[in-house]
Amino acid sequence: PRPAMTKHFASSWLQSLTTKLEALTEWTWATDHSGCSVHRNLFREFFSLPFQKTLALVDEAKKTEFLGVVERNLYKFEANGQQFPLMCLCALLQHGKDSPKTQEKINSWVSYLIERLRRPATPAGALAAPQKAISNVIEECLSAPFQKFVPIMEESVRNRLADGLGERIAELQEEAQRRVLDEMPVLQSRIEEVIVGSTKELNAWLAAAPRFPATPLALADALAKMEHPLLRFFTTLKDPSKKEAFLVAAALALQGLRTRFRWMCAVEPDLESLGGELQRKLFTVEGQGPVMEFWLSSRLKKYNTEVATKTAALIGNDYIKCESLKAKLQTQFPARSGEDAAKDTTTAEGGGWISLDGPTALADALVQWLGENSPGFFCPKHTLARETITNVLLRFSSLFEVDQVRLRAR
Repeated sequence: PRPAMTKHFASSWLQSLTTKLEALTEWTWATDHSGCSVHRNLFREFFSLPFQKTLALVDEAKKTEFLGVVERNLYKFEANGQQFPLMCLCALLQHGKDSPKTQEKINSWVSYLIERLRRPATPAGALAAPQKAISNVIEECLSAPFQKFVPIMEESVRNRLADGLGERIAELQEEAQRRVLDEMPVLQSRIEEVIVGSTKELNAWLAAAPRFPATPLALADALAKMEHPLLRFFTTLKDPSKKEAFLVAAALALQGLRTRFRWMCAVEPDLESLGGELQRKLFTVEGQGPVMEFWLSSRLKKYNTEVATKTAALIGNDYIKCESLKAKLQTQFPARSGEDAAKDTTTAEGGGWISLDGPTALADALVQWLGENSPGFFCPKHTLARETITNVLLRFSSLFEVDQVRLRAR
């Protein structure tokens, strides 16, 4: 261990490092392979805790002067793995983590890594070259110097890095993929962001379709976004409910294209290929083929059974919960006036009616109520069948009227 630092000792140590930097020869493969470790030792020194304590002991002028020496001698260090980290470190120590200058340096390093990922393989050893290039970049991303800057990166830069890695890590062996996904939190957070974003977009479309803005073009745009390279790693999500909500939303949208929204494929031809590709990616099992229809059917049955059973259990012997559910459902209906009786009763709209054909606010209210009264309860959006909602309303027949012919309630 080093002795306790004093200002005098700190100044002397920085002077010693300055002398070493000025005397350093430019790095080459030959010097590295010949056993010359001066560059590596100096590099490690700059990222050590004692070095940071040393800088804290000297005045601002000496610190700035020394970091200027480091910057002037950057070219002497190895270009791939040492120059960028040192450049970012100097900016961080001089300007702070939130400075545009620091963020610019970090952004340059990330851009360089992504550019290396996208370089075409060289003809010699063309098969091995891509995996070696990816592995080298990944090792740099997992290194301690790089990890030092990940927490202070701007979100857009972290996302760009994760997207760039996502384009290539599928080429690695399965074990290597698992290691990268486990050891790089930036990838996990980006995967979750992509999956949750896609789920919200699909659910919003399902809630309004086919009315504007839930048009065929809007669905095509949503499905096109799901070609994101990280989406294939949805199975690595730590939260099973987010994974399930995503798969259900995707399956419902794809099922809609085969049934009630089949006409949209004629209006927007790309929907056919986009939907087919997404189904192949998410709902095709090796040795079994497409499993979406069976999977979705079993999930819908499961969630409807759970909702019906849990609702009956909660309100069966609890007057307060029963009244709270009635009140929550009641707020979803439009207010009725004395003139409503004279209104046309052949349509769902008007007269205080709510359509039960398709997504409804009643389903959302019921699921929300269950979540509030049953810890750990989970049910994806748009999974409740008309019959499930109708049966709940019929429990309160003195309050709600259900027209099962015209599929509406009030």
